[in-house]
Amino acid sequence: MRLARAALALVVYRGAADPALSGRYVYADFCAGGIWSLRVVHGRATGLRYEADLGSLLSSCGEDSASALYAVAYSYTTSHVYELG
Repeated sequence: MRLARAALALVVYRGAADPALSGRYVYADFCAGGIWSLRVVHGRATGLRYEADLGSLLSSCGEDSASALYAVAYSYTTSHVYELG
């Protein structure tokens, strides 16, 4: 299992936009600029899956009232808000 160097926001996805992501714990790695997800079964992490490479440093994650997930990433010249699901 890949461990994050600087993990951000481990949240369970409960949105409707991406059924394959439903019920999975989602986290971002500040250093790697990537998004991963996993399931917890009987108290153990399983099914680690790479979701996205944002190619930037991740600074924040959030969730809206409809349970959509967002990530904020930046580089030296730009910043973006990404909808994850």
